[in-house]
Amino acid sequence: MESKIINLSKKLYRSNRGLSPNDFYHTIRVNPHYQIIFDNLKPSEIAILCLIVGNMKDDSDVESLYNQIKGNIFVFSLVEITDDVSYHTCSYCGADGEVNCDNCNGNSEVDCPDCDGSGEREGGGSCSNCRGDGKVDCKECSRGYITCEKCEGTGEEVDDNSKQITQEFYVSYDSNLFNYLEMKLDDMDEISQENYSKIIKSRKTIKTFSEDGSSSDFDDYSSGDIIFVGLNKEEIDFLIQRGNFLNPMSIISYL
Repeated sequence: MESKIINLSKKLYRSNRGLSPNDFYHTIRVNPHYQIIFDNLKPSEIAILCLIVGNMKDDSDVESLYNQIKGNIFVFSLVEITDDVSYHTCSYCGADGEVNCDNCNGNSEVDCPDCDGSGEREGGGSCSNCRGDGKVDCKECSRGYITCEKCEGTGEEVDDNSKQITQEFYVSYDSNLFNYLEMKLDDMDEISQENYSKIIKSRKTIKTFSEDGSSSDFDDYSSGDIIFVGLNKEEIDFLIQRGNFLNPMSIISYL
């Protein structure tokens, strides 16, 4: 299988000279012409291939580069808090934003106060207020519904036990980056914007797809914070989903 990767990288290099690893990854993920790669290579080997193609030069020692990448490859994930407040469906109105009016029981009509619902006036004849119907429109609602007081008509309640996040996954073979992230493993330090930019711009790092096995406590973080939450060098387990990101938006419980 290793020789297939090396041979493919040699064949594909000249036709993809200007592509970055991320560009190349996208190309083979969506282009039917590269279906053979998906049929013959494991997802982790595809990632290695992308890194090789993006780093090759005319005088590259392909086998040495391959061994360097395979020996150092690792995956990691970062979470960005995109919203301090998350919401869930209102338990009282079921997301409708409205509930039945108590005054008319949701019927939108009540007994006519002039004739007590009889439809007749004292002394005979039809009640002029309800025109003999015995019912008039309820003045406390619209069509039998009133605005839900619990959610104020939004259909959603604030969920104090979760935050809205974006979780992104990366694959890299930069040993310096691995050492940096490994130091963050215990204290869950926030990644500064400066270091985040370095990570995503690294030629040795591409955004990829991976199963989300991480969980953490985000109650101390606010919108815009970027947190390192996952690092894995022993087992590389990518989840390839053609045309779709894996859970690009997630709600993570933190209590």
